[in-house]
Amino acid sequence: MDEILYNPYNGSLQNIFLFSKCLELLVLCITEYKNTITKNFLYLKTANDKKAIIAARDFINLRIENPPTLDEISQQVGINAFKLKYGFKEMFGMPLFSYLIHKRLNMATQLLRNTCKSISEISIELGYSSPQHFSAQYKQKIGSSPRDVRKYNVLR
Repeated sequence: MDEILYNPYNGSLQNIFLFSKCLELLVLCITEYKNTITKNFLYLKTANDKKAIIAARDFINLRIENPPTLDEISQQVGINAFKLKYGFKEMFGMPLFSYLIHKRLNMATQLLRNTCKSISEISIELGYSSPQHFSAQYKQKIGSSPRDVRKYNVLR
């Protein structure tokens, strides 16, 4: 979704890019739906449990810049914290807060590549406490610094 929102193309290239990303998204959705239907869940026994986990993911996505606590998410979606924590990992393949970090860093990469926003602006926009914390986490998880990603894209 971020690649669609922050695509770097214009004109007919943009149309081709968006069309290909829409097809890719459709294939991913169908694959995920198929996997969800056939998978035997240990913690998510009912359709309502699964809907609550999806609602939790959507709630996190809405609050990327000000992430909710586990208890806030639990209250928002009407599922206990234990089931939320283990059900989220079961459904999405990663712990809830790892998902949040992954989402933030993917958004940061798109912003670094496709905007002229400063690293400080991006860190604030994504809810990091400081640009230094953002840069350290980015380098640890992505393997290169935000400055290197920005420098590489400026040279292109």
